[in-house]
Amino acid sequence: MAVSIALSVCQRVVAAVFGGYALANLLPLALAGLLPIGRAESVMAALLLSFAVYTAAILWAFAARSAGWAWAGVLVPAVLAGVLLAVQRAWS
Repeated sequence: MAVSIALSVCQRVVAAVFGGYALANLLPLALAGLLPIGRAESVMAALLLSFAVYTAAILWAFAARSAGWAWAGVLVPAVLAGVLLAVQRAWS
């Protein structure tokens, strides 16, 4: 029992650190291309947004019902943001 709890906590830590990092980098970059403001302002807004996104991903990883939901809640938005970013780069 103690091993499964430790494994779940370890999986949540990895999801929070690595999955949150991926989400905190991809989502603001994808949204920066959609903002109708200047280039410098959109980069600054994306940078500020990344701190909030990373914090939310960490909170989600430990508030989720299971480690699987923690991974899903972090990786699904990261993949969607990556696809949006790839589409934006392809159209530019």
